[in-house]
Amino acid sequence: MDQVVAIIADIVGSRELDDRNAAQLELERAFARQHEVAPLLEPFLPTVGDEFQAVAADIPAALRATLAARLAFPDGVDCRFGLGLGDSREVSSSRPDDIRDGSAWWRAREAIETAHRRMDAGRTTVRTWYVADAAGPASDDTVATVNAYLVMRDHVVSRMKRLDRELTFGQLAGETQVELARRHGISQSAISQRLERSGGSALLATVDLTGGSPR
Repeated sequence: MDQVVAIIADIVGSRELDDRNAAQLELERAFARQHEVAPLLEPFLPTVGDEFQAVAADIPAALRATLAARLAFPDGVDCRFGLGLGDSREVSSSRPDDIRDGSAWWRAREAIETAHRRMDAGRTTVRTWYVADAAGPASDDTVATVNAYLVMRDHVVSRMKRLDRELTFGQLAGETQVELARRHGISQSAISQRLERSGGSALLATVDLTGGSPR
């Protein structure tokens, strides 16, 4: 069975949101935007409570999708993500809804719980964690490298202003700086400067380097 990356997302501080219903709809719209820019095998869908689930073909696709989602989120609403590499299979049920099981989901659950613990321990910008099914030195090195990247990526995104996230998302979607300048009513040089100062340009470079370059 081919391995995939299961993704579990949950809303950060969902119980403290002023309008939980509005936040849910905003997140669903953000995930729809993400899927247009960084499509997944199975797009993010709400499950139970404050959770969403999705499936990516591989880790580069999962990294690109979770970055695109965080860039698309509105101010005041954010999610944690657990990424789990392994197998995913349907479980027979009398109900029409698909039920998923497999090591990818177990690892994704472990990953999101790790992200939650790290946030609670004071790593306030951590939003994403990755756990792989395979064992061994090579796999351990890959997991450590991916998580080191995610810690830095989340730190940058968490400190970006809304406009900077929107500009970075636009570039990820393939828009030119001239097109973004026209849409936002500012100069192309201002776009370039904001992307450099906010870390958006660096984030876009990591997308290229991880194999998830814009289409």
